[in-house]
Amino acid sequence: MDFFGGTLKSNPNKYVILDISGSNIDNIPADAFSSEYMIYDCNTLVGFIMPDSVTSIGDRAFFYCSNLKTIDVANTNPVYSSVDGMVYYTIKIKPSC
Repeated sequence: MDFFGGTLKSNPNKYVILDISGSNIDNIPADAFSSEYMIYDCNTLVGFIMPDSVTSIGDRAFFYCSNLKTIDVANTNPVYSSVDGMVYYTIKIKPSC
């Protein structure tokens, strides 16, 4: 199933991982996984794989995903990083010397 330019790896009534690592989406909008935007039950989402192109995550983007355990961010993402499934806003500074 195509969603956010990615692929849902799922079976009906089972937990899913949403992998958008191959997309060039740059924004995950506010309330992205609310009933207004959702095409499936967000409570089944346990994992999310985010590409380096995402530079903005809106308020409450994953608020309704009560079973979400891990978000993995591409190592080359200039704004966000992930450690043990947690997302961090990252400021990457190039050395001046």
